Amino acid sequence: EKERARIARDIHDDLGARLTQIKLLSELTENHASDHAAVELHTRRISIIARETTQSMDEIVWAMDPRNDTVESLTSYLCKFAQDYLGVAGIRCRFDAPAGLPDFALSADVRHQLFLTFKEALHNVVKHATASEVWIRFRLDEEHLVLTVEDDGRGLERGNGHESTSVLRVGNGLLNMQRRIEAVGGRFGMTSHTSRGTRIEMAICLGQESVLAGARGVPSSGD
Repeated sequence: EKERARIARDIHDDLGARLTQIKLLSELTENHASDHAAVELHTRRISIIARETTQSMDEIVWAMDPRNDTVESLTSYLCKFAQDYLGVAGIRCRFDAPAGLPDFALSADVRHQLFLTFKEALHNVVKHATASEVWIRFRLDEEHLVLTVEDDGRGLERGNGHESTSVLRVGNGLLNMQRRIEAVGGRFGMTSHTSRGTRIEMAICLGQESVLAGARGVPSSGD
């Protein structure tokens, strides 16, 4: 029931909003049929939104499919997403992962929240970091799967070049990322230094009941 509610919310908030945009832009294109510049602008925007909608649908289907409830599937999906996302932005992407990943199960809820946090981390790199390279690392730390996203960008400007490690001090976006990970029984950390990049770390406890069965009170994708 919880999964059904989450899927309905994602379809309504994300896909519904994008399809509404396409509908409105299509109407504008018809209304400005004689204005070639406007038609070209609207058509280009429709193409972009359609591509984003396809990506969103792929994410929802991936999260729903029980065949993907493994650490290996999660790792493969995140790597492919990062390559495509950062490649469009012209940012080099490097991966570091163990040769063989254990066959641990992850619930759809955990995978979904971890993916959304990972996606937001990459979005912040592309939008704010002015980075040329990103390192994505997966490692097993005792019973934890630890995922880090590190860039070589400008870091967070906190004055005097001092390091910032407090998520609470740097805005709601990072705070929501922290809430997502903690809501599924994990831990979230950030380290940033002016002109020396930012490092995001997410750790999930493998075998934990909240990982296998999912957790309650997780922020929706629209938060």
